[in-house]
Amino acid sequence: MPPRSIRLPRRSALDWTAAALVAAAVFVAPGLVIGLANGGVKGWDVAYALVGIAACAAALWFYVRRRAAPAGETLWVTAASGFLSWIVLFPGFIVFYGASFCGNGRAATTVSWVVLFAVYFAVAVWALLGRYRPLFGLPLAVALAVLAHFGALAVIPGGRGYCET
Repeated sequence: MPPRSIRLPRRSALDWTAAALVAAAVFVAPGLVIGLANGGVKGWDVAYALVGIAACAAALWFYVRRRAAPAGETLWVTAASGFLSWIVLFPGFIVFYGASFCGNGRAATTVSWVVLFAVYFAVAVWALLGRYRPLFGLPLAVALAVLAHFGALAVIPGGRGYCET
């Protein structure tokens, strides 16, 4: 008997959209909450932050509704992976602010941030389309994005020349 072909599940455009919205929400929401909690957001920015948090919650609701897994499991996995992602991102902030000897020109910083977001969204959306992949996929997305960001800063010459470290 010939081997049966393995068919991968087809993903609709709505599944990809839901994953992309949650990838953005995981990236943005903690910063908005921390900004509100610390009092760093004032005036009309409070309203903008609250609208941003509401948009992140709506994206999460849309994502949970599109998933075949139970809602509680999806929320738990997404929350845990978002928490792990921010833990992975923290050392990147320390390195970025403590040892930023690399190119500081406008082209270098623009390209490095574009690389960071492109790598993060590519890996994060892939991870969010699996059932348990977000647990390791979102922290992996953050780690790869930070490495790509620093790599771009080291390779592209800035105002002070190439990276000194």
